[in-house]
Amino acid sequence: MRPNLARCIRSFHCICPRSTFSIFRQLKTNSKKIEESSLATSIAQSFQNQTGAGDNWRYQLLRRIKDGDVDGAVKCLEGMNKRGVPVRCHYFWPLIIQMHHQYGEIGVLDILDKMLALGSTPDHETLIHYICPRLDLTNSVLAIRKLQDRDLKVAQLLTPVCVCLLQCNQIEPVLDLCFTLFPRTKLLHEDFIFALVDYYINLNDKDNTVKLLKRADSISDVGNLFLTRISQSKNPLLKVENVQVIITEFIKNGIDFSQGAVYDLKVYFAKHKLSTSDFVFYQKTSQRIPARLDVDRSAPSLSEMSTADLECHLISLKSRDSNPTSALKRLLLKYCQEKRFDEAMRVKDELHRLNAEFTPGMLSSCIDILIHFNLADEAYNMLTHLRHTAPDFHIDEYKVIDLARVCVQQDQFQNAITLVSSISPRRNLNFKKLERNCRELLSCVQSEEQLMSLFNILCETKLCDVTSTPILSTVIRYFLNG
Repeated sequence: MRPNLARCIRSFHCICPRSTFSIFRQLKTNSKKIEESSLATSIAQSFQNQTGAGDNWRYQLLRRIKDGDVDGAVKCLEGMNKRGVPVRCHYFWPLIIQMHHQYGEIGVLDILDKMLALGSTPDHETLIHYICPRLDLTNSVLAIRKLQDRDLKVAQLLTPVCVCLLQCNQIEPVLDLCFTLFPRTKLLHEDFIFALVDYYINLNDKDNTVKLLKRADSISDVGNLFLTRISQSKNPLLKVENVQVIITEFIKNGIDFSQGAVYDLKVYFAKHKLSTSDFVFYQKTSQRIPARLDVDRSAPSLSEMSTADLECHLISLKSRDSNPTSALKRLLLKYCQEKRFDEAMRVKDELHRLNAEFTPGMLSSCIDILIHFNLADEAYNMLTHLRHTAPDFHIDEYKVIDLARVCVQQDQFQNAITLVSSISPRRNLNFKKLERNCRELLSCVQSEEQLMSLFNILCETKLCDVTSTPILSTVIRYFLNG
């Protein structure tokens, strides 16, 4: 076991050294016990300050899982529950998988019954990744009723069931569930949008895709989620003309999307050597208000101006040979916020020619847009410069973690390690706000060594709550899929 990880785990969880990293090693080398080892790992990670009888429960649970003894593992979980030890959803994932292999749907429902009996209600991740995919969805209404009989609500079930059906390109039952049977039940998770993207790529069914997108209006930023996802897709079935078709449908049906999504699409089209100016969406979203040389009459402050007003104000300043530096600085911030890369870089170059001073806030905004467009070297160098010139300026932790993710994706793992190690988190740090960033960082690693190195540092620097189910599930899923 690696010493650093051992110290980290002991300091956070007070568990025995044999339980965590040795189990991670087994996940890769013993495929028959992947599920059991993963469960053992997550349980060991979740115990805190357990001594005496608690050590015995831990040992017994690990042994039952390693031996494939589902009944024994459940009895251990029942004993833990009686002693007040929290029984979390991800403890049941390997049991669900194993029982499905042995008994099919009946085995899955049996584990669900035991789970509910212990007072553990399945969360979205458990439903969408482990329970619903292993149910017989030939009759999706019957499947939902089986879960309703166990006191699960339709509001919990509609999204996971629809996602599983979309992943199988089963559009008719999805339409029945969403528009006929449960028309008022909200779709609640971005996973639905991601599954809909894959469905559209596979079948090019623009009408039903748009219909379901409008039905999913309870999910925030559906247009941005869909277009960003499809522009970043590496599915070989995706055709450029199909992307243009769906964009046209968005505009025709009034589905909103932001300038950030537009620039994600610009990058996509550029990769295919196409000019975005040829497309309707670019003309619609890049309209400019004609220059007004009288904009100074109302004299609003720069901070109150919209991007279009700032552009007009800049024309006015230049026409009078006035100093445009302040307007350029404000316009740079606007372009960075709107992820308009070309314009932002043009303004930045112009400020350099004017020998303007870049404030820490401006540099921070530039780092944001460089990260958004996956420019790891430029963002890393600018962050280094910012820290050197303004050591007291606080850089948000999530921004540094996102830059580390881009470095990992571009095979600059050592830079990623340096970045994460350099973070000194605040005392009142909100783990929940960083959870998604940490998960995305851990999800893009290329090897077990990279995963454990980053996980170790995140623990040591206290950047993530390692008792959190989403964080642990990201680590577990790497080995389950390995």
